[in-house]
Amino acid sequence: YQCFTRSFVLGESIKGRRRTTMIGTPESDDVCLLVEGGLLIPLNEDGYKNLSYIDSQYINQWTVRDVEMILKNPIYSYGVHFEPTELFYEWQYVLLYGLATLPIKKYPIEKLEMMYEGFMEKMKQNICYFFEAEVILPEKAKFFKIVQKGIDELRSYLTGKEEEGISKNIIFLMKNRYAFLPIIYNFLKSFFWNEVNDRFEDLEFNIKEFGALLNEAKCLKGGYEKGLLFEEVAKYFLRSVYGLKFMGHRIKEEREEVDLYFCNVSLDPFLWDLGALISVECKNRKEKIKVSDVRNLVPIMDSKGIKTCVIFSMAGFTQISLKEIEYQFVNGRNIIPLSIEDLEKVSDNFPSYKLIKEKMEDIFKTTENDHRLLY
Repeated sequence: YQCFTRSFVLGESIKGRRRTTMIGTPESDDVCLLVEGGLLIPLNEDGYKNLSYIDSQYINQWTVRDVEMILKNPIYSYGVHFEPTELFYEWQYVLLYGLATLPIKKYPIEKLEMMYEGFMEKMKQNICYFFEAEVILPEKAKFFKIVQKGIDELRSYLTGKEEEGISKNIIFLMKNRYAFLPIIYNFLKSFFWNEVNDRFEDLEFNIKEFGALLNEAKCLKGGYEKGLLFEEVAKYFLRSVYGLKFMGHRIKEEREEVDLYFCNVSLDPFLWDLGALISVECKNRKEKIKVSDVRNLVPIMDSKGIKTCVIFSMAGFTQISLKEIEYQFVNGRNIIPLSIEDLEKVSDNFPSYKLIKEKMEDIFKTTENDHRLLY
């Protein structure tokens, strides 16, 4: 059986989401707070028990989530309805995240069908109540084409592509539903054993290789080539963190450009404090990182539901920019500053993971008694 605590339900599910508006509930006089991602929080003492998402009954038109919940509901193809519905969808979204992070571009429909039927059995036995209903759409292949499309869209989102609503909400959801991930990956091993084990980067950190790459980046004079090489330094550094998976680089969309993206496939609680999707910025210029550079990251992070951005700077950081990083941490955003001097500390006894953890601990210690955390 699955038990919930208030902190689990309310904690990271809500933290970091922008408040949108207040909205009345159609069936009572209660009022809900609508936050980013369409999440509704009833403003009463039992609100944590009744978290839900905005739908057509609130705004008199179909929402993206309405359509999503119809398309990915197994009741039509399998004649099974799960309760609580939101709980089932949360598990299904974590399943999609797990599938999107495996090194499989297209899943064979037959294998996907077998896996999904096993997933439903697991939900029946351990997680949800279920009710049987009439099968309306017996052609299961159509259902699994929709499931595959959902996997593709989420994987594209993890590589920086724009997408409306659903994938971003999954990223928000994973901030604490990563607790489901060990069970999901363990379940998927029965169907995709090699791929589940191969989801981790196969880079074995070599201090000589890393040092040579770092020295070459420092000595190179050309701007563009130096920038590309510095990105390779950042990529090598983060790929050596067991549980972070490289997803793409030089991602340029209409509203933003990000140097590198990594997604989280770990079972490490510390790494999951960084979130599901991590962006990386590499600055190889002569000037130190300024306050404006830090603030410019915020819209990109917020637009994609990113909790953590790692900044690699060739010249370092001004003191006031480090203060801005503390301010952003207080407001729920992790911005990890890494200078050349920091990277030069990396060794076999002090690997990338320890450096990142030390940086996060330093920020936490600096801000743990900050009164701004109360607001």
